[in-house]
Amino acid sequence: MTGVLRKFTTTFAAFAALTLVLPSPILAAVQRRKPVALLITGGTIVTMDKERRVIEDGAVAVAGGRIVAVGKRAEIERQFTAREIIDARGRAVIPGLINGHTHIPMTLFRGIADDLDLNEWLTKYIFPAEGKNVSEAFVRTGTQLGLAEMIRGGTTTYCDMYYFEDAIADETARAGV
Repeated sequence: MTGVLRKFTTTFAAFAALTLVLPSPILAAVQRRKPVALLITGGTIVTMDKERRVIEDGAVAVAGGRIVAVGKRAEIERQFTAREIIDARGRAVIPGLINGHTHIPMTLFRGIADDLDLNEWLTKYIFPAEGKNVSEAFVRTGTQLGLAEMIRGGTTTYCDMYYFEDAIADETARAGV
């Protein structure tokens, strides 16, 4: 027997033996599990559903970029199998955060005279800095930095108001937000 044939025969024999040993309800349950891209398991799930449930030892199943199931870990693991599993034990799993007011490219102005009142900060520092620096390339770079920070912090949705909004929209789409 060749190596490949021997390996196939051994694997097939092991699977056949397993089907004889496993009770048929268990085997059927394993075969019925739906594949998803991601399972987040074991965490405390804060749902924000109508009942505002908080699920200890919970799990979230994600497929096609969408949440397809939320519930107790054991229940979700019986229903789904995943290519990627994130162990969230000891952590909170929350919905994506929303930033309702941002000027995302201005991350590049962070630290400029932050201790001043708004009017002085804007008129003496920010407006002149914008006049000298703002371009489409500046906006794209600032947006990339701001998106990296928002994604890392759990923000999934934001409302921006600044210059070159098409560039901001392009960078946002490229980041998958």
